[in-house]
Parts: sequence; C-alpha cells; structure tokens
Amino acid sequence: MFILVQELSVSLKTLAQCNRVKCCICTDAHLTAFQRAVYHVAACVPAGRVTSYGAVAAVLHAGQRGGLPARAVGTALSRNVWNRLDCEPRVPCHRVVAADGRLGGFSGHRHAASDAVRRKRCMLAAEGVPFKERRREWVLESRGDLKQQRQQQQQQQQQHWVDAEWLRAAARQYLVTGNATAAERLPPSQ
Repeated sequence: MFILVQELSVSLKTLAQCNRVKCCICTDAHLTAFQRAVYHVAACVPAGRVTSYGAVAAVLHAGQRGGLPARAVGTALSRNVWNRLDCEPRVPCHRVVAADGRLGGFSGHRHAASDAVRRKRCMLAAEGVPFKERRREWVLESRGDLKQQRQQQQQQQQQHWVDAEWLRAAARQYLVTGNATAAERLPPSQ
C-alpha cells in the first residue's frame, strides 16, 4: 500500500521532463518552483496507494545534506489550488499521509470529525485504502506495510553495501594476482 522512495523517484524523473501541453501543474503562474515539484511527486502516487510527507521530501532532496522537512511538503500540499469540493483533485494530495499512517486532512485539518479529514478518508476508501479510527484520529489499517517496506529498504541498502565491498575485494584480488577466476571465488564480506 505504501509507496517506496525509489518508486517515487522513478516516476518523478519521467514527470521532470514534462512536455504535456496543458499540464495543470506547469502552466499555473501562481505556484512556486517548490510547490510545482511537490505537486509533481504527489501526482506520481497511483490510486489505491499512499506515501508519507517525509518520502516526498526525500525524493525532492535526495542526496542533499540536511534534507527537507516533511512539514514543508505538508504546507505546500495544504495550499493545493486544485482541491475543490466539486471534483477529484488534479493533484492527489489525499494520497500523502503522516509517516505513522495518520490522516492529516486537507488544509491541515487533523481532527477526525472535520469535514476535510472525512473527505480525505472517503476519497482513499473509494480507492481501496483501509482505515480505522484510533483515539479520534483515522489511521491506516495496515501500517505494518510501511514498517515492512522500511525494513526491506534497509536490507536492500545493506546488501548493496555488501555487494560493493565484495566487488572492491574482487577487484583488489584481480589487481594483485591478475587472475579473474580467483577473484570471482571470493566470498562476500560480512
């Protein structure tokens, strides 16, 4: 249900070269460059899936020191100019939730009884995203997905590091011995 940062990054690259003639995000002169970037990332989240404000921030500032606070992403999304009551928003900001699975609602409303949170919950429920009420707040029913995905992401990063270490050791062995087959037999370092 949750979308990983890598999945969003791939989609963002395709949107970064936006050449659609009537892209609602690119043609609005009232938006800042930061708002456009946030809206493009939010537009990458498919129906039935959600992501967190922190994941959007990570996509926008990948590799930069200090990073971007998730709160700035939330502020940009709360000012979504296409969030009207009479239609589905062109920028699906309802698919971005807090990292712990809580709904924030539109325009920063958090209380479960607010119309904005009800609308966000209804839109996500229509897309098949399950929620439950906890302490007067709506929370994703399967937050374990996010925890599991974070663990998978950490394991992949660790495996990448192990693979890189093995590759360095194999390269050193090849440089020392000149024997590629001996280098290939090196066990991965732990």
